[in-house]
Parts: sequence; C-alpha cells; structure tokens
Amino acid sequence: MEADPVVEEEVPEPAPVVVESTPEPTPEPTPEPVVVDMLRKKQTRVNGGDFDDKTDRIALSIKLSNSDVSLPFPGMSATVFIFGQSVTTRDLYRVLVIESFQVPQLPGRGEPFVYETKQCVTGWDNTYAKWGDRYSDWLLVLKDASGKIILTKSTSEWFQRNVAKAPELKVNGYYSRNFEAQAGMNRTRAVSFGP
Repeated sequence: MEADPVVEEEVPEPAPVVVESTPEPTPEPTPEPVVVDMLRKKQTRVNGGDFDDKTDRIALSIKLSNSDVSLPFPGMSATVFIFGQSVTTRDLYRVLVIESFQVPQLPGRGEPFVYETKQCVTGWDNTYAKWGDRYSDWLLVLKDASGKIILTKSTSEWFQRNVAKAPELKVNGYYSRNFEAQAGMNRTRAVSFGP
C-alpha cells in the first residue's frame, strides 16, 4: 500500500490581539495644608572699599495661610534658614540666619499670618578680587505640636532633600548643599545684623 502523500496545509497566523491599555488615573495631588508665600526685601548696594564691592541686606517676609477655607489649621512652630552661596566655591553655602517662631491657628477664611525676619547684611565681590557670600536660598520647616515635620519649602531642592540635617546647622557655618559641615572655611567677613 502506498502511503498517502502528506499535504501541508497553510495555517493562517492568528491576527494580532490589540489590547488597549487604559492609563492609570493620575492621583490628584493632595493640597498642602499651608500655603507659603515668601518675599525677599531685596537691597544690594555697591558699598565698601572698592567700587565693585557689594553689600546684601537680606530680610524675608513670610506669609502663611490655610489652604482649607472651611476648617482652621492648628498652630505650629516654624524655622527659617537663610543661606548665602560662596562667590569663590560654588558648592559652599553659609548659613546667614536661623530664626524660629510660633504660628498661631490659621482660620479657614481668615487673614494670613505674616512674619518678618530680621535683616542680615553680608558682603561680596564677584569680579577680580573675589570674596564673600551672596544671598542664594532659603528653607522653611513647619512642625506640628508634637514636633513632626508637616511641611518644608525651599528655593533649593537639595536643601529640601536634606532637611533632616537642618537642626545641626549653625549661623555663620559653612556647609555643602547636602548640609555636610565644611571646616576651616570662615575666611570671609562675618554676617552682621541691623539697618
């Protein structure tokens, strides 16, 4: 007996299955409990021994308001840090001011709380004879009654990342952007306070 010839049938390839993916919903950003508005009262003047020496007078106005219009927000403690960046070394920051203050309960539809920092003065020159520290950034840390951080705001992302090290900072101390102390850097003029 003869074997039946093998006939190969063409099997059509299955059509590709198109699965439409539904994008995962983006979570709604949770509103911050307190709205922070920070305003620098800027005064930079040519002042000092040379025509290009500059003096920075730095004071901040901090306005805190409740983001919820119906419920009051309990009182809290706040600490503000003001930094100057070295003119000669870019990753070197000097703490110009550390001020702590109490914030009363913020009403739902009430007036915002405003705090004015004391003014500090620092000098610098960024031309031929480079020296000093010029104003660069601020960091605000808000804590509830138990001492838990409820909000941090800063002009520097690095400072916000390293907020856990902020209690170790000292006025006129020099630090990297990771808040690591830099010893032996007090080679510029000290910060003064006043008009």
